[in-house]
Amino acid sequence: EALFAVKELVEVQARTFPGFNLQGGVGKVTKVNGADDLPMKDGSTCRTTPFTYDIKYVIGGSEKRIDAQWITSKTLKTREELGADRQAEAAKRKAEADRLAKEKEERKDAARAEIARKRLAKKKRKFLLKGKKKTSTLDTKKKKAKKDDQKAAVLRDVGNRRDDDRDDALDDDALD
Repeated sequence: EALFAVKELVEVQARTFPGFNLQGGVGKVTKVNGADDLPMKDGSTCRTTPFTYDIKYVIGGSEKRIDAQWITSKTLKTREELGADRQAEAAKRKAEADRLAKEKEERKDAARAEIARKRLAKKKRKFLLKGKKKTSTLDTKKKKAKKDDQKAAVLRDVGNRRDDDRDDALDDDALD
């Protein structure tokens, strides 16, 4: 039994290999040839079925004795089927574009979060350093003031001793 019927719309594969330059294309079956011993004209070394087919191409030209391995049935689709196919393809493209946009937005959000984290860490370091400087400056001023007070106290004591020594010396002179 033949795979393709006369007047059936089929698609013939291109057979462009060394020694052959057969472009193939869409065409109609014009004749179904039975088993014969004639040489193959389509580049096949042996037949895959006992039948070969003569094809007349839609854009012009024809070929004879084409083996079934090079032919596929060309089914016509209705406008509704074609429209549904286009809509399905458009939905796939939109879903892919949405997925890519979402991934891009997630990368941006991650980058923004990283920048915010780094800025916060920088502010904390500045605050801590600033606080340490103030603390160390205050501590230094307090220490310096304390030392100055201690020096003043020592000088007062020394001054008081001198005054006492002077007073004692004057008292001793007065007693003499």
